[in-house]
Amino acid sequence: MRIAILTNAIDEKDGGAGRIAALGVQGLKDRGHEVRTWGPKPWFVHRASLPVLYRLFEHIRDLAAWKETGKEIKDWKPDILLTHNLTGCGFGTPKGVQASGIPWIHIIHDVQLVEPSGQIAFQETKYFFKLAWRYFWSELRKFVFGTPNIVISPTRWLVDFYKNWGWFKKSSIRIIPNPAPECKPVETHQPGTILYVGRLESDKGFDDILKAWLNITSSDAKLICIGQGSLQKKAESMHDTRIKFLGQLSSDQVLEVMTQIAVVVVPSKIIENQPTVILEALASGCEVVASNLGGIPETLNGQGYLFSPGDIQELARILNEVLMKKKKTSDKKLSRVHEFSNYIDQLEAALREKR
Repeated sequence: MRIAILTNAIDEKDGGAGRIAALGVQGLKDRGHEVRTWGPKPWFVHRASLPVLYRLFEHIRDLAAWKETGKEIKDWKPDILLTHNLTGCGFGTPKGVQASGIPWIHIIHDVQLVEPSGQIAFQETKYFFKLAWRYFWSELRKFVFGTPNIVISPTRWLVDFYKNWGWFKKSSIRIIPNPAPECKPVETHQPGTILYVGRLESDKGFDDILKAWLNITSSDAKLICIGQGSLQKKAESMHDTRIKFLGQLSSDQVLEVMTQIAVVVVPSKIIENQPTVILEALASGCEVVASNLGGIPETLNGQGYLFSPGDIQELARILNEVLMKKKKTSDKKLSRVHEFSNYIDQLEAALREKR
């Protein structure tokens, strides 16, 4: 099968969506499919350094189809078009390709079609202003986006989110959970260790970790932080030798650290879909403590501990409770639905269905 893939991210350095897209490409190639990828316009790659008004202008232009890319895809004559996050790729591009008779499957990863940043905060400020902006932006994108033959989502929560905004009314829906990394869980972990992975910023809940840390009763507890951000200086100013910073690490390096960790904490105040770090933690046999937001409860599926985002006392109480387990022996098993082979099986089945 010839599969054309259009996405703005196809590498783990681009985040979870990029990682999933890259895994999908490799998995399909390994199954013998011919795969070719197309990426975003040059402005998207350099968007962080662009002035705000210029970025807004480019976002508006991005609503239209990118005719050059659409023509290249159609000239290649694929059996099917598979798309991921499309910001920077021209939101009307897949619709134009589909109009030529090529079936289209779209994979949603986050709330990007409603909120351009892909981030909606829990109990955010200026709520009504942001709601009006998202309604305006969502309707614009919906108008040019079209109707994919199939929409794939890793969680039911994300599908319901988009349906509440009026998206994908005529598309077939498939729930295919994201694949977890393949690793051998370590049965016995180093006791008393807590791991945080992500940006060291308030929206990811890192400030809540620092506040909760002041209420951790165990003198032997250690907090290991992977990532970078503006709150690192604040944490360092605490002069707490139990807090260690490892900087930015690759996925393989994160997994290596997890083999020595008892607890992974995900305190995000952003409404997440299916955080990769949770799948990595479960695959490694770690205990997970996470915010009760978005698709996180569905992803944990009864495993780990949930707390109300921003509730410092509840977070500290749960962490103390978990750390009291002197010897962490994992009795958790990651569901088979997150196995990589199963993910490719289901993705391949959806592709064949609309071939």
